[in-house]
Amino acid sequence: MTKNRGIAYYLTQKWWVTLPACLFIIHLAWVVFVLPNEVIKDEIFFLAVAQHFVALNFNNWSTLAINYPLPQPPLLFIMGSWMFHFSNPLIMLRMANCLVMFLTLTIVFKALADHADGKKALVIAAVVSLLCNPYMQLISVLFYTDTFYLLMVAIFLAGFLNSQLLWKSWGGMMAPLVRQFGITYNLGRVAELVLQNKPRQNWKEALVLLGGLVPLGLIFLFWCGVSPSPEIQAKMAMIRQTHGYFYWQNVIYYIAATAFWLLPVVVVVFMKKKFSPRDGAIFVAGAILAFIFYPTGNLYHESIGTLGIFHRLYNHFPWHLNKLFYAFFVGLGGIFFADFYLTPSIHRQFKIWGLFFFGLQLINPLCWDKYILELLILVIMGLVSTTRESA
Repeated sequence: MTKNRGIAYYLTQKWWVTLPACLFIIHLAWVVFVLPNEVIKDEIFFLAVAQHFVALNFNNWSTLAINYPLPQPPLLFIMGSWMFHFSNPLIMLRMANCLVMFLTLTIVFKALADHADGKKALVIAAVVSLLCNPYMQLISVLFYTDTFYLLMVAIFLAGFLNSQLLWKSWGGMMAPLVRQFGITYNLGRVAELVLQNKPRQNWKEALVLLGGLVPLGLIFLFWCGVSPSPEIQAKMAMIRQTHGYFYWQNVIYYIAATAFWLLPVVVVVFMKKKFSPRDGAIFVAGAILAFIFYPTGNLYHESIGTLGIFHRLYNHFPWHLNKLFYAFFVGLGGIFFADFYLTPSIHRQFKIWGLFFFGLQLINPLCWDKYILELLILVIMGLVSTTRESA
């Protein structure tokens, strides 16, 4: 029988609670005393930073990052890019939001795990983390985009820690909005279900994970295309100007990506073919490749980040070739993620996959905030998996 323990026990006896709690207190002090009010509360600031960001990076369409005031050598370029983004208050605010919500939910959920069932603990933890995040002080487009996707990641994390299938499915269904983490989680989970060739209950979960993507993604695209919000329209206009993407192209890309996601299920159900791990990894990589060419309002960050350095090294690289390279790297990450799910010694594969994939992100200063969040989540998953194996 599990012994009831209060919050004081976790704060004093468990390092994985004490450390985040200290970081949380430091962060609150930073938000209150360091960030100026006009940065947090002025919604126009977001558009001003976004417009400046676009103007800085996209004045020359064929050579990304050519306008950075940085030296030519690649190493100095990477270091300068990181310094530039560390000095960007918008990036810092997003990073703070990710960390605060993740750490708050982890602390509250773990503290309540012995006192309430999984659903109650999850709801309480999600509400507390939502109220504690810095974007609550900036009720704007930032709050609705970043906070929403992060809350879905938090719900998935809580479901994973408490073995709640429903919460894992709900969190995973938001993959079009949670960027790389949701994509790789959903694909890895579906590949796991396919490769197990288990009875029908596994197919129910797989269909929930996959089927929920279609209406949510189309609703999101429709909302971005017709939203009366001037902030959303301004952001969409910037994306169309910088990439040449149009609304119906988004829909086409999304349908193509969904087809890749459904392909493993169709092959197994209708062709009754057994999948090998290699087959599953190929499908995972293919789905991610398709999804890369489905640009949402947030994906323009990801599509320019990882291999932006190659534009600096080879100024003649065309734009779409850069996207192909990026898709290739993310596809490799998807293969490792599937291997992470399908291997009994999860903690060993976690270390290999984490070092490989996050090593690639060292040249991706545009997305470092989200990947640090994902790394923290994977660390928790690895620790939990190791604990379960040793028990």
